[in-house]
Amino acid sequence: MGRGRRSASWVALLASFALAACNKTTEKPGSHYLAVLRARALLEAGATKSACKTLETLAHDHDDATAWTNLGVAEERRGKQEAAERAWNAALRRDPNHARAHFLLARAQLAGARAARDAARARPQDADRWDQRSGALLDSAQAAAQRALIGAPAEAAVHALAAAVASARGDSAAATRAQTAARRLDPIGGGARADAFTRILLPAVPRDGASGQQPVHFDPTTLAARGTGLVAADLNGDARCDLVVLGGRIALIADTLAASIVWRERELVPGAEIHQALAAPFDADARTDVLVFAREVATDVTASSPVQAGTRVWLVHGDGSDAELVGALPGAVRRARALDLDRDADLDVAIATAGAPGLRLWRNDGHGRFEDVTPAAWASLGGMVDVAGADLDGDTTLDLVCAESGGRLRFLAQRADATWIDLSTVAGLGLQRARSLALLDVEPDGALDLVVGNEDGVWVLANRGGGRFVRAAAYRVPETSWWPGQVERAAVGAIAIADCDADGRPDLTTLHPGGGAAVVVAAAAVPPATEDAAPAPITFDTDVVSGLRVWRADPSGVFLDATERLALDVRTLRATPPVWSDFDLDGDLDLAVVAPDSLVHVHWNRGESANRIVRATLAGASGPQSGFGARLLVCAGGVVQDVLVGAPPFEIGIGRTAARLDAVHIVWPDGVVETRFDVPLSANGILQLQRGRE
Repeated sequence: MGRGRRSASWVALLASFALAACNKTTEKPGSHYLAVLRARALLEAGATKSACKTLETLAHDHDDATAWTNLGVAEERRGKQEAAERAWNAALRRDPNHARAHFLLARAQLAGARAARDAARARPQDADRWDQRSGALLDSAQAAAQRALIGAPAEAAVHALAAAVASARGDSAAATRAQTAARRLDPIGGGARADAFTRILLPAVPRDGASGQQPVHFDPTTLAARGTGLVAADLNGDARCDLVVLGGRIALIADTLAASIVWRERELVPGAEIHQALAAPFDADARTDVLVFAREVATDVTASSPVQAGTRVWLVHGDGSDAELVGALPGAVRRARALDLDRDADLDVAIATAGAPGLRLWRNDGHGRFEDVTPAAWASLGGMVDVAGADLDGDTTLDLVCAESGGRLRFLAQRADATWIDLSTVAGLGLQRARSLALLDVEPDGALDLVVGNEDGVWVLANRGGGRFVRAAAYRVPETSWWPGQVERAAVGAIAIADCDADGRPDLTTLHPGGGAAVVVAAAAVPPATEDAAPAPITFDTDVVSGLRVWRADPSGVFLDATERLALDVRTLRATPPVWSDFDLDGDLDLAVVAPDSLVHVHWNRGESANRIVRATLAGASGPQSGFGARLLVCAGGVVQDVLVGAPPFEIGIGRTAARLDAVHIVWPDGVVETRFDVPLSANGILQLQRGRE
């Protein structure tokens, strides 16, 4: 559902679903989660009374602090302030340290104190009584705000509230200190946003359901094509991924012939070597296009002039028309990402390049024509190796995380006025290092976490809200009998996220440069003492052989090395990201890689697991581009998965074969939320979602 009101019949139907869910909270895994999701959807639809009834039932049934706090939020939205405060006090009786309940109470008491002070001015004859009430409420608000600060010291909104309370009490020194802390934690908004405290929070995603231990086995085949890397793209509109071969000029189109897959070659860019490629719907039609970055070498006629390497950028339209030259770059492209930078429903591009400025932004006009809108302040940014983007601080604008050539991480937050600010230190990324990046809600708590690969292994940097990250987990690759040479560091050269066993939990696939020569660490590998100090340079030779590891998420949310269990005979590869996709449309994910001899290999999933994938297509009111980058939360049979939507065909594991999904919760790139229940799948397992349509 969107933010507006829906028809009375729809609200009534949704209310019946919500009440039914409450009456069946113990019948199947995830039903409590679905019930809260339905209550939140009712509130967003304007059915506040039905939402309150649903949450009241949940609060009494589960009797935990979060349930009572959610009920208070709904009651306040309904205009029942006293009922809201009773619910928050009930939450604190169950958990005296519940920071969210303390925050909401303090905010309500501050509002009451201000109202009492206004009444004192309006009624001089009763001023003493109203002033006493105002003072008592301010004392209570101060105590509650202090308790909230103890429970959530990193939340800018809590410090901003403490500043407001101190100001109302006339303590300007305390107000200044608290507001300074709020601006330090949130330089853009100063703690003005309190989204995480003032809306209904979903409970923890259920960890029951599929075990993640289904057997998965693969049969390898070799294709008659050579390259340095692969990019998946649906180039002929048949809802199956084809392969763009880097290092050449061709793409491999997957076609069905009888019971087998036949790959035919298609030339993408005549006379140019494809260095990088990016698949997404860039123009106005629904087909997937490919932005191709092709190397060119220009030599000056004078002997004293060095050879200059540049990159030409071509757009290969999905309608089959000729490739169109859309731009050029002076240096090599390391990584490109399709992102809706300005929330206009047209996909723009963020490009990590080898030379300064290492990060460039290209704005799309909606028809596949691009304009360089890189901020002038970024001219000093050094070379970058990777970039990723999403709304990481919860303000509905898209933010960027990038990794410099030396490994240093930067967090670039976008303001509402489309300007950018470097919040790397505030975000907690100042001393972190990375060579590859991925975004995934690992915990999961509704905030996208950062998965980084570096010279030590895989790190999970958990997003604690507001774009602040802390190191939550680290995974190293154990030395095995086939590992080439003695490896002191489990370096990670590339990361791919895919639910390879279709159990409803995204897994990690990592590539590791083989042999110590693959990683060069100059000087000592000691983090710099200050944020501005130059990090030790770390370079990866992209042509060395690598080992591939697959990390499957277990029911507790921990990634376990399952490479041997998957029976993947992939012991050496080129250090280029692997490609997971259902090439043969049989309901499970296959793997495409490049071997050390540059030959393309496809490892076919035999389909022995009972789990199956769902192909999802999202389209907004303005076209197919507006679904790219949306957050999609899929609930099916007790398994809940939170994923970031990429280029079609977008494949999601649901843990079982099903004709319907329990719920689909969509957060569109511009922040608009829709929630749908009992969602049907088509006969071939395709989930089609159109914005604004039930």
